[in-house]
Amino acid sequence: MSRLRIVLNTNPLIAALMKDSTSRNIIKLAPFEFLFPKDALSEIEKYLPYISKKNGLNVDVNRIVLDTILTDVRLIDLKDYEDKLDIARSALAKIDTKDAVFVALCLSKDCLGIWSNDKHLKKQTLVKVFTSEDMCLFIESDNKK
Repeated sequence: MSRLRIVLNTNPLIAALMKDSTSRNIIKLAPFEFLFPKDALSEIEKYLPYISKKNGLNVDVNRIVLDTILTDVRLIDLKDYEDKLDIARSALAKIDTKDAVFVALCLSKDCLGIWSNDKHLKKQTLVKVFTSEDMCLFIESDNKK
């Protein structure tokens, strides 16, 4: 049986990169297949100096940590979800169109939802949005089975 798919938003990925945290453990241990838009890695790259300042690791070490975390994440090319971008952009027009790639990816890959701690993303109605707390509850309930 294949694992359920969840789209990973940038904020839990950045949290996982900042320190060995709940977010990192969820990515490593959750019974999900995490998907992430490959093009969104540029946003992570943009924050590497800030992350380095916060966690005390240099940028090159943080890139290695990111690569390690990404071994548990499937990177998806734009061509695999671009047909859903217009729908996603419309749904997010009054919210935040930067998140359209995550919604489009979720729609195109038949995902359970998006893991994000962005409250504004919950204002759209196309896909479900799960917080880190929700993800912990999934893991807890899966462990009880």
